[in-house]
Amino acid sequence: MSAMNERKKILAAILAATLVFALTLALVFSLSAAAKKSLPGRIEAALEKGDASEAERLIARLSDGEEKTAFENRLRLSEADALLESGEFRAAAALYAALGDSAGAEEGCREALYRLAGQELASGDYDTAQRRFEALGSYRDAAEMARRAQMAKAEALVTEGRICDAFLLLYRLRDEPEARERALALAEEICGSRDLEAAFAAAKDASEQLREALTQNGLMQHVLSVHEGPAPIKRIKGEERYEVLVKMYTAGDTKGVIAEMEKIENKDRGTVKAELEVNPANMF
Repeated sequence: MSAMNERKKILAAILAATLVFALTLALVFSLSAAAKKSLPGRIEAALEKGDASEAERLIARLSDGEEKTAFENRLRLSEADALLESGEFRAAAALYAALGDSAGAEEGCREALYRLAGQELASGDYDTAQRRFEALGSYRDAAEMARRAQMAKAEALVTEGRICDAFLLLYRLRDEPEARERALALAEEICGSRDLEAAFAAAKDASEQLREALTQNGLMQHVLSVHEGPAPIKRIKGEERYEVLVKMYTAGDTKGVIAEMEKIENKDRGTVKAELEVNPANMF
């Protein structure tokens, strides 16, 4: 009987130990499930699903200030990413910048500004695009894109008929082979020569001298516009033709403006001659 009782005690002890182990496992699994349903866990789930409104609602319930700030930054970062992907580059850049040194914010801001500059370039805002690309420094191909913005501006000026302005812009970029070749082509169109320095001198003198004279003598206020460029008929009898077209207000000081233009007409220009025509019969 004593042996039987002893065996029963041993079996009872084994069963008790097994039950305790089973209860321990159940408790561990229960705690794990509860953790997943905890507030931070629910915020993580909302962020993973891209449910910004739910994440924001849950974040507002956090009491730990440091944890709350971390989650808020992650939420703002996801919002900035969404703006970037939807093409709202300016808003995305501003949101990334507001996040300061948060992980991913600086890279995101640079990418948003790069895409914004590309958008400005495509829309014809060449100067803004150039400045923005230059500010990005060595990011991606920003330096090359800044150069492309200037080249695109030069071509736009040519399209507008502002050949000399385009030439002057390209002349400043003459160390770039593409810009130099395009400048040479414009030089030939302006002066009938591929002498770059001579073309630059002729273009600069023609585009600036009259404006300077009118400004210095207080006559610019009477002028509606001063436009320079190749004449509509660019060559007659082998001579290249270039015009400076001045439009004035009806009540302006016509005599004073004409007097300044006559000074320019009579100036010795070597092989270049100038002719003044008031109220030309035709524009050719």
